[in-house]
This record gives sequence, structure tokens and C-alpha cells, in this order.
Amino acid sequence: SMLASDPRVTRVCAEELTRHLYLALDDLSEQAFLSVRQRLIRHLLDLAIPGTGPQLVVRATQQELADAVGTVREVVTRTLSGLRKDGLLETSRDGIILLDPVALHQELADRERGNP
Repeated sequence: SMLASDPRVTRVCAEELTRHLYLALDDLSEQAFLSVRQRLIRHLLDLAIPGTGPQLVVRATQQELADAVGTVREVVTRTLSGLRKDGLLETSRDGIILLDPVALHQELADRERGNP
């Protein structure tokens, strides 16, 4: 096979496997050390796109969010409700509107550094 006979192919495969290993380790540490709220905030920020107004919008179902952050839809519903009560987002027929993405990012950064 090319893998056995061509060292360049072997090197490229090893680099790709290493990249996938680091991605898997990042995912594992996120699941182990971040709260559902933090994982949800991170995912919302990753998915956000410009809306019709000045805010960023996320177009995903609660089930899709739950699957992405490793929880169930009911927990996402509760977490979104908390973020809404904190004035950080609102939900509408257009999707989830991030009212203050800077504050969301700051909350995530603070908690990742171990600050309250």
C-alpha cells in the first residue's frame, strides 16, 4: 500500500490522525469541565450569524443544541430560559437572538479562567 511504501503519505496520515486526536481531547475536556450553560454559550457563539438587525442570530432547534452540547432538550430549554432572564438572548420565530454576545463571551471566558 501507499501508506507502507511512501513516507510522505505516512507523515500526512500521522499529522491528520494527530489533529483528530487533539480535537477529540478538546471535546472531551469541554464535556468534562464546562457546565451545560458554558457549553451552550460556546455553541451559540460558534453558530451565530448576522441577523436582519444589528444582533447575531442562531438558527438551530433546541434538540440540535442539546445534541451538540451533550445534554437533553429539556436542559437546553431551562438554560436558554436562564440566559433570557439574564437579558443575554431572546428567542423568536427567527431563531435565538444574541442580545449581548460580548457579555456571553465574557461569561464564558471568566468561567473558563475559574472566576465566578
